[in-house]
Amino acid sequence: MQINAILKKKKLLLEGNKMVIRVFDKQKNTYSSFALEELSYYINRVFKTDIELVEEKEADIFVGLVNKEDRKDHVLISLDKGTGRIESNTIVGLLIGIYRMFHEFGVVYTRPGRGHDFVPELRFEDFLDKQLSIDETASYYHRGVCIEGADSFENILDFIDWLPKIGMNSFFIQFENPYSFLKRWYEHEFNPYLNKEQFSNELVQELSDRLDKELQKRGLIHHRVGHGWTGEVLGYSSKFGWESGLSISEEKKPYVAEINGKRELFNTAPILTSLDFSNPDVADK
Repeated sequence: MQINAILKKKKLLLEGNKMVIRVFDKQKNTYSSFALEELSYYINRVFKTDIELVEEKEADIFVGLVNKEDRKDHVLISLDKGTGRIESNTIVGLLIGIYRMFHEFGVVYTRPGRGHDFVPELRFEDFLDKQLSIDETASYYHRGVCIEGADSFENILDFIDWLPKIGMNSFFIQFENPYSFLKRWYEHEFNPYLNKEQFSNELVQELSDRLDKELQKRGLIHHRVGHGWTGEVLGYSSKFGWESGLSISEEKKPYVAEINGKRELFNTAPILTSLDFSNPDVADK
């Protein structure tokens, strides 16, 4: 079939000399808006064309959530001669589905950061010729990564952005906020060749709040704290990670597990200290 006939039959819009793919956004919320921004970005990168948001009856591509009882991310992708559907039972699954479709066109998300994507340049006819029928359910409900090391804000953001591109759906920020990991980076704790940069508790909270929003708009499962809950019971903040050189008050000693006949902070660090869970007051707290 000639391309003009396909365009006419499938309602792909021609603006000047540029093709436009008509897309229907079923959800019309902040989550789907971000997903469609990503769809638009890769459509433009791969096929040098744009998308236009339209009503369902006019659309070439339907993007939306479907009701599925299974909590595991379920992705459905169909494409035939320029028309199709990208659907999922979860918000992050919808985003995963968009990235999954472009992987079928040769896009490879090699590592965190857009600059490390491998993006082929294809003809618009390649989009029209493609046939896809994908029905995939994740093997595990939780698929993610825990923050570690020395991280700049950009490091963390790039990693969060990369997760759904490789089929992951969750991210774990240890402690109440990523203070320890940001501090290592901005104060260059293990790098004698760089000078310390400006760093403060206020900056950490600002960056932490921004990361919260980035996780939320992608629909990623957001894990927090882990390490630190025990220290909170003893009156120490879970914001500052592996603090040491501290001591415990006599009042709180009954909350701490006994080691060699003593109830003290383990290696002077609240985060390394086990609680005495046989104490009902500990359970209450």
